[in-house]
Amino acid sequence: MFSELTIAYLFLGGVAAGSLLFLSLSQLAKAVGAHRGLPPEGERETEGAGTSGGILLSAFATVSDRFYALSYAATAVVMALGMACLAFDLPHPDRAILLFAYPTSSVLSVGSIILGISLLYTVLFIVHYCVQPLRWVARFRLALGVAGATAALAMALYPGILLMTMPADQAWHSPLVPILFTLSAFSTGIALLALCFIVRPRDLGTARFVRQLVALDGWLIAIKVVATLVYLVIAVYLLQSWPLVEELLFGRGSMVFWLGYATCGLAAPFVLERMVRTRPTDGLLLGLSVLLLIGGYCLRLAVVGLES
Repeated sequence: MFSELTIAYLFLGGVAAGSLLFLSLSQLAKAVGAHRGLPPEGERETEGAGTSGGILLSAFATVSDRFYALSYAATAVVMALGMACLAFDLPHPDRAILLFAYPTSSVLSVGSIILGISLLYTVLFIVHYCVQPLRWVARFRLALGVAGATAALAMALYPGILLMTMPADQAWHSPLVPILFTLSAFSTGIALLALCFIVRPRDLGTARFVRQLVALDGWLIAIKVVATLVYLVIAVYLLQSWPLVEELLFGRGSMVFWLGYATCGLAAPFVLERMVRTRPTDGLLLGLSVLLLIGGYCLRLAVVGLES
């Protein structure tokens, strides 16, 4: 039912959503940090570290402008690639603009609008950090952070909701599908930000931000394992989709599920994240990022391929 271009569109949209979410949360942390009088960049190691929440706020609030510039640019490129995949998957690619010019209430149209708005939001910050600083951005950082996080969450939830509305097998109609895709979007977004960190000059604040994201992804992986098991149980016992689940676990989709998703997306990153937290070398961080991206793509390929 869905082509490779559509799967790529769902994957790239998830990567961009996760990246944009954490960048927006960092903007929110900067706004809160400025209100509390914290330094603008990460030159402190223990301030605000009395609680785990204080540590998280401190790490998220101390990202450097250079890292923002690269990360927003990378996020915009991923969004644009996703929109290109969507356009070329349509019967008439030249009419893709109609999705934005004449929006409807369909999930596809709404998702396209969300993606377009998110791209404009990201371009705003690219201009702010790369081209010409916009003074009013810092003044409205709190509102912009809320807007960006909201758009990112909507963009992360959209692929799963799209599948739930499709007239396909009941395995797609599980409420766990949006949850799994959203958790995967968070992980792949962290992978994109980690890749951006590798290619930029180091600074203490951004390094702490990336370490916190890596630690957070360890929890995300644990939640994804539980969500995957619950999804399979619901698909078999409540949605009566055992034949397709059997194909996923033991048939033609088993290689994608077990090697691509379970191994590359869950087990191997879980091990690597422990190593990165104790010895954060570029090689380990690169390997972790690549594995998370492979796992995120294979999840979508496995679930969407249930109906292929």
